[in-house]
Amino acid sequence: SREFEKLDVDKDGSITLQELTVGMRRLGVPVSDSAAKELFDRVDKNHDGKLSSAEFSAFCEVRIRHLREVYDGLDSDKNGALSSLEVKHAVESLGMKVSSEELQHMMSSLDPEGKG
Repeated sequence: SREFEKLDVDKDGSITLQELTVGMRRLGVPVSDSAAKELFDRVDKNHDGKLSSAEFSAFCEVRIRHLREVYDGLDSDKNGALSSLEVKHAVESLGMKVSSEELQHMMSSLDPEGKG
């Protein structure tokens, strides 16, 4: 996958812990060294100290499936897009209050092009 290739900086066909950590941070994911190691160890199924393309792809497929389930749960009208009302209900279901300004900021962050 393109994502695997981006993380495999030295192009040796595998991702090291350092490549994963640096790659996540480059993507804006604030990950600690210990959290990156924990994730790496979960994905490295054969415990050889590197992530193969197959291990990485299997992990991504599970995560994508989980995200789809979460998204589908939030999309209460099942139209394939999250409205600001659906996002507001999701936030409030977590016991949090959200102002109109905060909601607008969230929607802009989730959908910067305004496509829904």
